[in-house]
Parts: sequence; structure tokens; C-alpha cells
Amino acid sequence: MYLLDEIEEGLYLGSKEQASQLNLLFQYKITHILIAGTGSGLEPYFPTRFVYKQFPILDSPSFDILKYFDEAAEFIEDAINSGGRVMVHCLLGVSRSTSLVIAYIMKQRRWSLRKAKLFVQYLHPDARPNKGFLRQLEIYSRILAIREPTNAPNDNVSCSCTLF
Repeated sequence: MYLLDEIEEGLYLGSKEQASQLNLLFQYKITHILIAGTGSGLEPYFPTRFVYKQFPILDSPSFDILKYFDEAAEFIEDAINSGGRVMVHCLLGVSRSTSLVIAYIMKQRRWSLRKAKLFVQYLHPDARPNKGFLRQLEIYSRILAIREPTNAPNDNVSCSCTLF
């Protein structure tokens, strides 16, 4: 049985395979689906049952994903604020979709890239944005004017409840 990883109330992260399972989507009461990518079966599976948003993001370090961060965050926020539940996915739920979710967490919680990335990886262990997307998330943190605390622990610290 496939499971979706809940990142926060109303926000789930998964893969194309999970997005194709109607019973799973109903089980999690999903109302909105954000697709990060095109082709490879990344089309909306149930266009009459869910509200879809799709970005033509390639999983390439040189692809400009930064231009989608605000629009993705707005889609997620609008869905949750309307009482909905959002699933964000790409092909495998590893790089593209996790980058959008990390950007959303950074924006909504005013968290640094490091803190948002650790938080998402703790809840969705498959989260591994490619190096180019990580560079763009760093740029996004500067756009949002989020500063890493000067006394931040190193990246090898395990994710504990202190992040929540």
C-alpha cells in the first residue's frame, strides 16, 4: 500500500505512482494536485475530480525552477486556506516536487533553507533536490530575506522536535 507523506496539515508529498491511485487520493481527502513536470505520465489522471496545477519543470540542475516558487506557494496556500488538501508530486517525489515544497515551507514559516530542507527530509526521506535546485532555493531564501542563524548547528545534526 502506498502512503503519502504529510508535510503539514493539508500538504502531502508523493510520486506519480501515488497520484494515479484514486482510492489513495480519496483516503487522504486530497482536493488539489500540484504536478512538477510534464511527460512520463505526469498528466492529470483525474481532471474532473481534483483541482490541478502543473508546471513544466525538468529535473535538470540548469532548469529555472525559481520562477515557479511563488506561484506554487500561492496554489498550496489557497488550497489549504479554502479547506482543501494538496498533493505535490513529480515523477518520483525526489527533486522537483520537494524543491517546491521546501520553497513553500521557507516562505510560509520564514525558515532558512537548511531548516526547511531538514524538516521536509525528516517527513519525506526521499527528498533530495538536485544541486541546481538547491542553489536556486538559496537564492530564494535571499529574496525572502531569510537569514541562517549565526549559531546554527551543523548539517549532520539529526532532525529533532526542535524544528517543529
